[in-house]
Amino acid sequence: RSENFGDGGRDTFTVSRSIVDIADRDELDLIVVYTGVNDVMTMSGTKTRAQREAEEADRDAAMSGLAGIGARSRLLTGLSLLVRPLHATDGPRVPEVPLADAELNFETIARVAAERSAKVLLLTEVVRKEGTAQLEQYRTMQAQVAERHDHVTYLDLRHLLRAQGHWDDQEMLVDQNHLSRPGSARVAAAIAPTLAALLDVEMTDADASLAAIPAERISTVRRSAADPL
Repeated sequence: RSENFGDGGRDTFTVSRSIVDIADRDELDLIVVYTGVNDVMTMSGTKTRAQREAEEADRDAAMSGLAGIGARSRLLTGLSLLVRPLHATDGPRVPEVPLADAELNFETIARVAAERSAKVLLLTEVVRKEGTAQLEQYRTMQAQVAERHDHVTYLDLRHLLRAQGHWDDQEMLVDQNHLSRPGSARVAAAIAPTLAALLDVEMTDADASLAAIPAERISTVRRSAADPL
């Protein structure tokens, strides 16, 4: 039984802040995280999500203090400084979740999973050819996180999909990074043997029929970006 917590605009910041609530809803065996674009390729403002979170916390604390002052005095000054928008768009834009922040978020996810004796599978989003270079460091970072934790696996989808055969961006992706139905089927076939191994379950005949290549040609646990596939 699986549950999908993916939604538009979600990133590792969102996942890391909600993973405890998600994990506590039911027994947890495996967390699959398929991210990249919304982290390092999305630039909607001049501050990262973590920076905006910290500023919001500071503002909430300041407003709470002002409320106490207001109960004793009608003199409140500089309030305009506290109500400025946190998501400013004037100036150079930065990634919503830069690489260092994403790594911390993955460590949070790994910790929550370990506390529940669950495993984690990290996947980098499949994007069109022109965007792959932007996610290269992200892939390396995910692999390094996996190397630090026995219960975390990193799987490089690019190699697996290439091993299946020809991949046509126009057919497999509906835009820069969202999979079409055939693209989703290809990704499912690529990761199914690894999912079965991590969950220690046998693949059914129906599962096996999805595979575009024999399971023995798919490397299961890939813990280093340097490992050949």
